[in-house]
Amino acid sequence: MLQVCFKHFKYKCFVGREEQHTFHTSSNVDAFIDYEKQRYKKMTKAKKKRVEKEILEVIEEYKITRITHIFAYYGGISRPTFYAEELDKSDTIKEALEKNRLKACSFLHNKWIQSDNPTLQIAAFKLLCDDDERQKLTQNDVTTKGEKIQQNIQIEVIKKRDDKDTDQ
Repeated sequence: MLQVCFKHFKYKCFVGREEQHTFHTSSNVDAFIDYEKQRYKKMTKAKKKRVEKEILEVIEEYKITRITHIFAYYGGISRPTFYAEELDKSDTIKEALEKNRLKACSFLHNKWIQSDNPTLQIAAFKLLCDDDERQKLTQNDVTTKGEKIQQNIQIEVIKKRDDKDTDQ
């Protein structure tokens, strides 16, 4: 843990609960930076592969769809280490997340289509239809140039006859 004491202008590095090193900013900033660089060591390739495999198992088991959700279920590494090791750029992790995302979307689409709720059915249709069909659903028709199409609609109101008029 890194603690910054602005009152005394010094950095303290703690491992567990014991103070390991104290660096005064006025004299040893470079020493502090060197210490932090030495403290962080890159993972070995074997460990990185093992961690990646464990993360893939967690993604599959809990059906995770976002990188940020991984850390709620996997405590093998911290979030900063995950990004420092560039595991966020791993194609296998990206593919596993995308696979879960597509499965979830497909499940919801099917559920919405089979629903008796008209709102869900329209939402599903909007997701699945092409642009022409979607445009027919909208009330404002806009051309590709961004100009509104003006249509004159005439509405004729027919007065309902009274019951007395129908008897004659």
